[in-house]
Amino acid sequence: MDNNSIILGRDIKSIFFQEMSQINNLSVNKLHDEILFYSSGVIETYMFSEKYFDMTEGKVREKTLGQRLLESNSLYGNAKERAFQDIGETSLVLCGVFRNSVKKKLVDLSFYKNIGQNAFIGLNNFRPYEFNTHDFYQKISENFHHLSNLIYAVSNKLMSKDEEELLGIRIKTS
Repeated sequence: MDNNSIILGRDIKSIFFQEMSQINNLSVNKLHDEILFYSSGVIETYMFSEKYFDMTEGKVREKTLGQRLLESNSLYGNAKERAFQDIGETSLVLCGVFRNSVKKKLVDLSFYKNIGQNAFIGLNNFRPYEFNTHDFYQKISENFHHLSNLIYAVSNKLMSKDEEELLGIRIKTS
């Protein structure tokens, strides 16, 4: 191999979990590992751009999370549960990974945080026991601000040009 070869490392989920755990261990308000594990999976799932858009009448449109949250009240059963999960997770990723892009929108970051919190509360009604934890999604809702800040910190660290390792890809320089 030449000096500029790229060696692939771990998957996104494990990288985010490890990085979030390191920062979380230094935090005064520590989150449970189950929340970090779940959030790492969300990051991995939402790393593809098609998760941020809806296909309506053959056209690609940006998700309008506030409207979707309101419309979810008219849904029932699994459809309502899926809507709450999608809205909550999308809000979490937007407030964490894509915070700087959200700041350029007409509504501020707190709008998306409130939507995410409400969606996770709704999801908790469908799944009150998840990851061996009672009120798991309620806990995510209550810690949404801290969790999105943690995701933001990890995203910035991993996307920093000064980092030798970038999302598990190491560039050999020697």
